[in-house]
This record gives sequence, structure tokens and C-alpha cells, in this order.
Amino acid sequence: MALVPTTTSDTQLDDADTIAITKANFLFQFASFNDWPEDRKKGPFKIGIVGNDNLYKEILEKYASKAVGSQALEVHRLEKMQSGQFYHIIYVDGAAASAMPNVIKAIGDDPTLVVANNRDALQKGAAISFVPVDGMVRYSINPEVAKKKNITIGSRIQLWAVN
Repeated sequence: MALVPTTTSDTQLDDADTIAITKANFLFQFASFNDWPEDRKKGPFKIGIVGNDNLYKEILEKYASKAVGSQALEVHRLEKMQSGQFYHIIYVDGAAASAMPNVIKAIGDDPTLVVANNRDALQKGAAISFVPVDGMVRYSINPEVAKKKNITIGSRIQLWAVN
């Protein structure tokens, strides 16, 4: 996996950045209000972003200095998934949807919450998928996938989800 710093000039800010800000906030909420197995509550809390440079930049700038419980938050830009490296959350952008099978295969049985960008992703192994609802970013949950990964979806996260 490669870590690639991403820069975007202020002149490139547009509506897509508003969406990135919203998704970054949701990803931090998913980290904060869901529960992972005890053996994954040590060391850094790692979020990997596949695709979507604006989202990577937003979550890095706004949340990387925060903690998730007692764990320091690390945000990584992922170019390629490899087996054996653990992430608590991996976001796969719609533009990088072709990477989804590799991500699912690489994480295997690890308790990794895969978050994607469309409803079809829920049938392809994602536990949470962002969906547009009335011009806003919302999300749907596949609770069976989360349960299989031994991740407990928090009540706040369940309450905010759309069906």
C-alpha cells in the first residue's frame, strides 16, 4: 500500500468539496460510534481512502489530529490493497469501484468496516454505502456484513441511516 500526499488548491473548491466534507464527517462518526473487537482497540485507529482525493484531504485536515476513543487517528491514501495490513475503516469511492473486489479479498475476515459510494456496494461486501437522498449525502447499512466482521454498528449510526 502506498501513502500519497494529496494537495488541492483553493481555486478547485466546488460542490464536490461540500460532499467530501460531509463524507469525512460521516467517516469520523463511523469511527467514533461503532465498536470494534477488543484486540483492535490498541495502537492507532486507521482509516484508508481508495479514490477521492478531496475526501482524503478533508479527513486528513479536519480529523487526523483527533482520537477515536484512546486511539490516535491515522488517515492513509491507498493506491493498492495488500493482505496483512489492517485498517479499521476503508472507504472505496465510486470512481474506484473496480478496486472493491481487491479490497474485500485483501481484508478477508479482518474486522474492517468497508464504506463505499453506492447501494450496489452493499451487495458486494460493503457494510455502509453513501447514497444521495433529496440532494444530500446519506448512507445505508448492511448490518449482516458488519456482524460477520464482528463490528457493532452503534445506535446513532443506525438511527441516521436510510433504508
